[in-house]
Amino acid sequence: MLLLESMAELIIGIPRIEEAVGKLGEELGELLSSYSSIALPLPKGLCRDLIYKGVGAVDEDLMDISLKYFNASLARIWWPVIKEIPRLAIEMPHKEVACYEEDVDPRSLETNAYRLAALLIRARISISGRIDPRPWIEFFKPAKKIFPKIPNVRVIVADGYVKYKEILDLVEHKNARKLWKLIPTPLEILEMIAKGYLDEEYSVDAVRFSIRYLGDYVIGSKDLTDAYEKLLRDREYVDFLASIGVLED
Repeated sequence: MLLLESMAELIIGIPRIEEAVGKLGEELGELLSSYSSIALPLPKGLCRDLIYKGVGAVDEDLMDISLKYFNASLARIWWPVIKEIPRLAIEMPHKEVACYEEDVDPRSLETNAYRLAALLIRARISISGRIDPRPWIEFFKPAKKIFPKIPNVRVIVADGYVKYKEILDLVEHKNARKLWKLIPTPLEILEMIAKGYLDEEYSVDAVRFSIRYLGDYVIGSKDLTDAYEKLLRDREYVDFLASIGVLED
């Protein structure tokens, strides 16, 4: 269970895409001014190092700090927020920026990316054309862990549909809003199935849409924002989300 010491004033949900994270970076100072404290879905060690080692550092040094906790792709996506943290530590010393994710070795992130790519390749070259959802569901099955304890903050940011919904359910709060159109990606549907939030009857369709999302949208797009917007325009996928009850305004 994700624990918070007191009620949050606001929970914010964003998709993990460049433009949404960029918008969060632009609003971070205003959020701190209004609410005084914020918790971000970044590794705890990253926040600590950005505040204690990153103040006054040039962008290159900030990126080097980030790459101790993220792979290059995630560091690039989160850069608009990463670069704001040391600046805000100087300009707003009495405000609090905390991070609540546990530190992970970037090499494990790369390993997971390779595993996912292997699932995609095997599915695309399958002679039978039949979809076996079992290895996909197994990939998303969570390891046993205790959710980190979020500090006593006024605002919590959640990246991704699943995390946003989990925090809404687990943390007492007054308000919630999204900084961007937020729907679950097909990979998040598989995650929801693996966690028991959705029935496994949807798994074949979830894998089929994941193959389209990764193979056509992500690989064929300039960035994750472009891929996500293609997903939003995919009428078949949007209808699928509506049919399983997870599509929201």
